[in-house]
Amino acid sequence: GSILLCNKGNGFEQVARIDSPSYPVLPNVISHIFRSGWTDNADTMYLASVGRIYSVPTGYSDYAPENIWFDYDNEVGYPNQIHAIRGTSKNDLFIAGFQNEVLHFNGKSWKTYEELKSNIGIWYALDVNSDIVVAAGASANNLARVAIGFRN
Repeated sequence: GSILLCNKGNGFEQVARIDSPSYPVLPNVISHIFRSGWTDNADTMYLASVGRIYSVPTGYSDYAPENIWFDYDNEVGYPNQIHAIRGTSKNDLFIAGFQNEVLHFNGKSWKTYEELKSNIGIWYALDVNSDIVVAAGASANNLARVAIGFRN
C-alpha cells in the first residue's frame, strides 16, 4: 500500500492511504498505489503510479489532476510500474521503473527512451538537474545498472 503524509508543523497528518488499487482506476483521484513522489514547490506533490502521475495540491481533498503517460487507447497490455519520479519543474519530469523504462514529460507530451528498455530489469532511483539525468537499478541477474544521460 501507500500512505501520503503532510507535515503540519506540529506533526504529520495523513492525506491519502491506498491499501490496494481500485479497479477501475478512478479519474483524478489517487486510487492506485504509488511508489515515488517529487516536488519543486510547496503547492504541489507529484506521485508516480502505474500509468499515471498524480498532481496532488496542498490541501488535497480527493481531487488530484492526473497526467496519464500510458496511451490506454493504443498500447497493448498494461503500463509498467513506476519506481521513481524526479524533475526540475512541472514541465520537466522524468519517471523510471519496471522493464528499465524511462520517460520524460516536457509539459505537453511524453518521450520514451526506447534504447534503455528491456524485458527484464528495474530502475529504482532517479536524479535530475539542468544538465544530467541519472537512473540506477538492477538487471535481470540483480547486477547493478546505471544510466547517465546528458542534455543537449
